[in-house]
Amino acid sequence: LETLAERLHCERARKAALEARVTAQVVAALWAFLPAAELQVVALHCVVFLARPIGGAEGMVFHRGMASQGLDAFLGKRGGIAAVLASMRAHGSVDSVQAMGCWSLVNLALNHQQKLELLKLRGLDRVLDAMESHPRVLEVQFRALFALINLVIPEAGALYEDDLDLKAANKRVVRYVLGAMAAFPDSEKLVRCGCLVLHNLSLDDGNVPHLLAAGVSLPLQRAARHHKDADVQRSAVSTLRRLGIVLHLRRDGDDDAAELVAADAAG
Repeated sequence: LETLAERLHCERARKAALEARVTAQVVAALWAFLPAAELQVVALHCVVFLARPIGGAEGMVFHRGMASQGLDAFLGKRGGIAAVLASMRAHGSVDSVQAMGCWSLVNLALNHQQKLELLKLRGLDRVLDAMESHPRVLEVQFRALFALINLVIPEAGALYEDDLDLKAANKRVVRYVLGAMAAFPDSEKLVRCGCLVLHNLSLDDGNVPHLLAAGVSLPLQRAARHHKDADVQRSAVSTLRRLGIVLHLRRDGDDDAAELVAADAAG
């Protein structure tokens, strides 16, 4: 599995592995050696690559029509998605398993059918449980936020059909996103993911009142002020505007640094 994980960095090797149905063998190993945390980490690393669509880039935004080879190996009661979540449940206290599990969910959620399976099996709850169990582990928080970017986008046929159930899930997401951004404010990669999760939540008008009540505006302003990353800037500013907050750009005469000041849109 370690050798396989190394070779799967190459897209040509990944394509050959998918055609040879290697995915099913990796999934079988996950189930067969569920108690072995070290092996689970390596097998989950293989899933990270095998779940990435050929031609797809790491962290790309979810696309409904994205093809994914080896789909049959990921779906079903003994499939890869169930195996990943079982691994995360079995090793809740092992941060390396939680981080790698969340990373594999990033790519598994890129496919529509796989995303529905993830939500049906409460993959969203598993990601948030990982964040709750390892609040001071950067890699867990980062990979979990990375997974949430696509998981929070509403999906037809998803598990949370009841509005109250969906709202409760989204409130929990917001709480953990803000906690991660507060714990690691200097990590640009983590702040980027946090801003993108909040942005995707804001696309549903029903989430706007809770986002405002949860106090997301100040963390978003802080992110836009202190991070130069283009994705941070776009997602933070766009989300603030959706929340009814106008950003005024002011130049500081001493160091020419840009400062963002929030004002109520009605004012």
